[in-house]
Amino acid sequence: MRDWLNAILAFIGGTSLTDVEWNSINALGMEYQVYNQAAYDQLSKVLLSRENVSGLQTRLVGFFKAKGTDVAPADTARTEILLGIPL
Repeated sequence: MRDWLNAILAFIGGTSLTDVEWNSINALGMEYQVYNQAAYDQLSKVLLSRENVSGLQTRLVGFFKAKGTDVAPADTARTEILLGIPL
């Protein structure tokens, strides 16, 4: 399963799972090479923990959609800072 998840990450331009990330994966609801919401959620959680989600989250959603799974994208908003308006 780890090789499959790493292949998805490599395809979207991410790096392989570390041992800590792999141990944090909850395989409940996941099946090997089944592109479902559970697999998306686990990979999305990993990307979110890396705090490098700008383009990779979008690529991950696109990857799953290309595989025929319409996933509910993760909300990656991390801050409520508003820029560009005089206070």
